[in-house]
Order: sequence, then C-alpha cells, then structure tokens
Amino acid sequence: MIQRRQSSPSRHKPAAAVLVLALTASVGASMAGPPDTRAPTTQTAKAATGGEASPNGIEELIEQLKGDRGDEAARELVRRGSAALTPLVKALGHADRTVRRRAAGVLGAIGNARAAAPLGDLTADREPSVQAAAFSGLMALLVAYTDTPDGRFLDGDTNLAARRTLVKLGSASVDPLRSALARGDTVLRAAVTDVLWRIADPRVVAPLLDALRDTAPEVRRAAASALGFRRDVVAVGPLIGALSDSDEDVRTYAASALAFFRDERAVEPLIGVLGDASPRARAAAVGTLASIGARRAVYPLLRAVSDTDSNVRYEAVRALGTLRDPRAIQPLIERLADDEDRVREGAARALGTLKAAQAVEPLIALLSDRNANLRSDASLALGEIGDPRVVEPLIALLRDRDPRVASAAAKALGRTKDARAIEPLIHALQHSFSRVILHAVEALGAFHDRRVTAALADLLSRGDEVLRVTAALSLGWTHDSRAISPLLGALKDHSTWVRAAAACSLGHLDDPRALGPLQAMRGDPSAQTRRAVETAIERLGRRRADPPDKATGCTQVELLHE
Repeated sequence: MIQRRQSSPSRHKPAAAVLVLALTASVGASMAGPPDTRAPTTQTAKAATGGEASPNGIEELIEQLKGDRGDEAARELVRRGSAALTPLVKALGHADRTVRRRAAGVLGAIGNARAAAPLGDLTADREPSVQAAAFSGLMALLVAYTDTPDGRFLDGDTNLAARRTLVKLGSASVDPLRSALARGDTVLRAAVTDVLWRIADPRVVAPLLDALRDTAPEVRRAAASALGFRRDVVAVGPLIGALSDSDEDVRTYAASALAFFRDERAVEPLIGVLGDASPRARAAAVGTLASIGARRAVYPLLRAVSDTDSNVRYEAVRALGTLRDPRAIQPLIERLADDEDRVREGAARALGTLKAAQAVEPLIALLSDRNANLRSDASLALGEIGDPRVVEPLIALLRDRDPRVASAAAKALGRTKDARAIEPLIHALQHSFSRVILHAVEALGAFHDRRVTAALADLLSRGDEVLRVTAALSLGWTHDSRAISPLLGALKDHSTWVRAAAACSLGHLDDPRALGPLQAMRGDPSAQTRRAVETAIERLGRRRADPPDKATGCTQVELLHE
C-alpha cells in the first residue's frame, strides 16, 4: 500500500524521473533552438567537479541542457539532487527556452518541495512548451516519493507544496490537471482528483464525475470524497450510484460524501446500505442518515444498534440521539450494557440528549463504572435529564478520583439548578485540579443565591486570571443585584480579559448603577475592554424597552467576539 509521510529532502528517490524527463524533452522539441557548440560536454563537467556536486559543475550542466546532450545533462542533474536545486530554480529564468523547459523537468524529477512555487511561477512563461513543462514538473511533485529505512512513502511535504501551488494557480491548472487525469498512472490520477475539487472553477465537476467511473478503485475513492467536499448537487445521483460500487471503500466514501448534501433522494439508498456486507459502509450510511435527519430511517437505525460491528452500533446510537426520537429510548438503554465502552458512552450521551427520564436509574448505575469516560458521559446525561433523583449521586461524584469525572459532575449539577448542589459546588472551589474549579465556578452561575454571589466575588481576588474571568462571567449569570459591587471592582483589574468580562456581565445584570462606571471605562487602553463596555452600555440603554432575559448571561464566546 502506498503511504504518505513527512520526509527530509535529502532522502528523495524520485519515482517518475525518467517519465518526467521524457515528457519535458518531448514537449515543444520542435521549437528548441540549435545546440550551443560552446557548451562543455558532460565528461568535461564531471572532470571539473571531480564527479561531485559543486556550483561550477552544476552551472555547466545546466548550460548543456540546451545542447544535443541535454538529456544526459538532465539525468546527471537529477543524480545531483538537492545540491542542484538553487541553480535549477535560477535556470527557470534562463534566456533559452530549452533550458527553462528541461530545468522544469529536472526539478520535477528531483522531487523537492522548494521547487513547487518557482514551477508555479513558470506556468506563466511566454512559451507554451515551457508552460507545459512547468505543469509536468508540478504533477511529478504531486506524486513524489521518498525512500526511508521503513519503506517507500509518498513525500507529504512535497506533495502538499505541489497541491497548494496548483490550487493557487486556479483555473489555469484545470486543463493540465484534466490531461493528467486522462493519461496519468493510478497514483497521479488519484492525486489530481484531490486537487481538482479545491479549485473554484465549474469545469472541475465533469472530470470528477468521470473519475468516479475510473477503472482503478483508488481513483474512484478519491473522486467520491472530492465530490462530497465540492458539494455540487449534480453529484448526488452519481454518488448514490456509487453506493453499489464493487469496491467497499468506494461505497463507504460515497456514503460519507452524501452527508454534505443532506438530500432526501439519498435516504432510501442509504437505508439499503445498512444491509451491506461491509461494516465500514454500514457505519458511513448510518452517519449520513443522521446528518440528513431522516425520520423514516429511525426503524432501520433501531435495528442497527444491534449490528454485529461495534462501529456500526456506535454510529447508530449517535444517530438516534441526533434524531431525538423517543422510540429510541429503550434500545439506547439496552446499549448501556454493550460489550464496547464506546457504544455505552455514545448511548449515555444520546439518552441525555433525549432527556430520557426512564434512563435515570441505569445511568446512575454507571456512575460507579470502572470506565472514567463512561462515568463522565453518564453524569452529563443525568444533568441534561435534570430529574431530582440525580442530584445526590452527582454530588457524590464531585469526589471522584478522576478530575475529568469530577468536573463533569460539577457541570451536570449546574444544569440541574437544584439548590442542594450549592454548598457542594462551593466546596469544590477548593479542589486541587483547576479544571474542576472552573466547572464548579461556571455551574454556580446557574444559582441566584447570596452564598453563590459571595463565593464568586471572593474568586475575583485570586491570582489566576482564567479563574477571575470565569468568576466575572458567572456573576453575570446569577442575575443577582449583589454582584454589582464586586463586578464594578473588577473593572479596575489589571487584566484586559477580566475587565472585559466584568463589563460584559454588568450589561446583563440590568442595574442602572453600572451605567456611570461603564461610561467612565470608554477610555480604557484595551480595545477588547472598550468593545465590551460599549456593548454593555447599549444593553443597559435597551432595558426599558425590552424586559431583561433572566436566562441569559455573558459567555466566553461572546467575550471573544465583542
């Protein structure tokens, strides 16, 4: 199998050197000028350099490119490898078109990422034969290989550089890429397909559709993915057809690609794929059905949660959570006992999304599971459900040995908004892990209680900037007028982010006492703080016309976009 690897330029072993040199030698050969009789022979160049790479020897070889021994000189330059790179790039500006053309071929054969941009520039050459050679060189870079002790790999750095250059060239690349797609080998055709969809030119769709019918499955796979990324609706029908391809990877990629369109025409064919022999194709079909949001797929998906393959079962429980259909609750509860932890975790998350009160007891039972991820997912699901039965078990989980689980429990308790959680969450502010403390601070913002306001206000004097920012934001969520005084004090904090968070929260508290201090902050040295101040003043100005929404507060996302 061909693999891609990041590699060092010094290890390049070009795979297509002979092909590239042959192409560049033949392109426009009839337009090449007569050989320069003053050019030294290859033997003279070798004698001058002792057979080793040296600037003088390489320059002489480059001059020979325009003579009748140009092919021999080109092969020697390829052998010199990266040592010849800089002189060859310079030769792309040579007065002789044959030198420019052959230098482009040599650079493609050497296969170094640094050649991509210069070759891209050369595609604007005034000579059509040189332009063609430049594109041929870029095609060679697109599939350059490197040999390592671990085996032979596509050279990721060089391939990526060529792809970026071809995409940057835009429409000018389309015809050369189409030619390569029609005549190149399998690896090149697949690589070209991956370039075409990235170019903003409507002409690329037709060759991609052709590639979906290519004889090589590797090319069809690349085409299926490319057509999905391209998102041209004309591809929906052909992609549906590819669900019956003889190659399981093509079927899988086609099923995944259809998720980009969310087209109802694909629903029944995708339901049919749920009976495919390939587990990967079945899993991809399940995921796409969820993306489409097809309600009529619920019953087939209910069967898929019992699939023999764990990846299919996992995708099925995720899909049922996405579709939010109550018919899925009991099958999802049953999946909480699945053999695979990942399926159990997905089922727990889906039950939380469905707010399934029937699942409270099975989810509480998972809070003592050996799997920390499952304990965390179960706690978050219980928080979403919000049943009174979940509070005490979640409070106990604040002492979990894994801080990820304890932080999830804190987050879940905030979602319950049950007053029994206040004191345990305040106690969690002394936790040894900052993640638990931050989630406890965020959770406390859900409560309108003097104990909460006092605890959060105390955090505004802590040394941790992130903690102070989070406390300032949470104070805004309490909608407690007692938060005004500590937030006004936070407007003087030395941290830009704390001042901005305090201003943002003051705008949500709907208290006229904040207006004067906020107006005084309009000259703050931080643009971030000034934006937050202006937004807060605007909110306070609207408070009489629009009653404040007590369910809202300032978020970190809002703060970043102020």
